[in-house]
Amino acid sequence: MTDTEKKIAEIRKSAEEARKTDRSWVDGQDYADDVEFLLDELERERAAHNAHVAELCELVKENRKLLEERDEARSKAEEAWKEIDSLEEQLLSSQQEIERLREDRDKLIEVLRWYADKTNYVQEVHHLRHGTLIGPAEAIYYDEGRRARDILREVGVTVE
Repeated sequence: MTDTEKKIAEIRKSAEEARKTDRSWVDGQDYADDVEFLLDELERERAAHNAHVAELCELVKENRKLLEERDEARSKAEEAWKEIDSLEEQLLSSQQEIERLREDRDKLIEVLRWYADKTNYVQEVHHLRHGTLIGPAEAIYYDEGRRARDILREVGVTVE
């Protein structure tokens, strides 16, 4: 027990005895010193209490500031996630477009290879018993660029 606690216990005991005898003075003891001590203690406790209240107020302010910062950070994070989602959608769309363009390129290459194949321009004549059969050059002749126009239309190029 601290000295202050001992003094307060002593004063309480004296006050209880005074109440029992229904007198404000017991055995000629003057309570003025006790009252002055209690008032000093009360003032000290009040000052300590006020310091704690001030500290709590500062902590509340700091807490509010931290909550605002947290909310701002959360908002920025949500915006960033939305941006990431949007970029992922753009990436997927771009990947699909790249795949479509590769397919178009492959079709164009195929038709160009057909037209570039020299054997398609060599006319072969086969004599059969019942007539003459003309070879691959006939395919180029009768095609008249139809394969190229079809592929160009397929890949989105306007052809006249």
